[in-house]
Amino acid sequence: MNEQAAYWDNVYQHIGSKRQSPFTQAKHDCILAALPEDAVSILDAGCGGGALLAALKQLGRGSIEGMDLSPEGVNFVRDELGVAARVGSVLDMNEYDDNSFDLVICSEVTEHLHDDELPVCYKELCRVAKKYVLVTNPYNEDLRYHQILCFHCHSSFHAAGHIQRVDEEFQRRYFGPYSNETAFHYSGRREKRYASYAAFVRRCGRNVLFREGMTCSQCQRLIEKRPWPVWLRGVGKAYQSWQTILLRLGAYEPANLITLATLPQ
Repeated sequence: MNEQAAYWDNVYQHIGSKRQSPFTQAKHDCILAALPEDAVSILDAGCGGGALLAALKQLGRGSIEGMDLSPEGVNFVRDELGVAARVGSVLDMNEYDDNSFDLVICSEVTEHLHDDELPVCYKELCRVAKKYVLVTNPYNEDLRYHQILCFHCHSSFHAAGHIQRVDEEFQRRYFGPYSNETAFHYSGRREKRYASYAAFVRRCGRNVLFREGMTCSQCQRLIEKRPWPVWLRGVGKAYQSWQTILLRLGAYEPANLITLATLPQ
């Protein structure tokens, strides 16, 4: 857990809440539209750098609070947004009593958790919530597409640390012991991604995605950016053009799944 906190500390030290998916705004709009009217007190569990809290604050909805594993993220929320926040884990929210908030939000967190951690997380979210739990995830993500090849130890890892592929059945399974009333919302238009293309690029010794400062999850060494040869750049441009055509023809996937679970009163 300390290693995870250190990783996110490093992220928030450099970018605060600025590094966001291109689908973040659409996701936030969907979350705000889905908020129940009677959800006055709200906890953002796993608030990160506070991007969603900023949107909730701007909306002016009741009392809001954040919690995150990263002290750096929590400090950013307190100092830059002026929103109450504390350090904590979604796996052990013992700083909160039962039924502490009308609504608990857990956005872009559960796709990072291992199988044995998921039941613990959902139990804690539903314990702390009085009325609702709202969870967001990348929708039905093919985890193979964004695998990053380490050129040093030759291991591969997901660029954002995702290890769970989340769809409606996933959410029904983990919310099942606590709620049978789940509503699903979808946001963002994501082009269709083909894992075979990403695997081909990795076989050529390159990665489909690069982010400054990215380190290998195994050997902890920096992932350097390797320039693509001309012929591979041509393949990449052809692939992107094909994706653009499909998107314009309406062949796309929702980027995010927003799940709102209503708890029994």
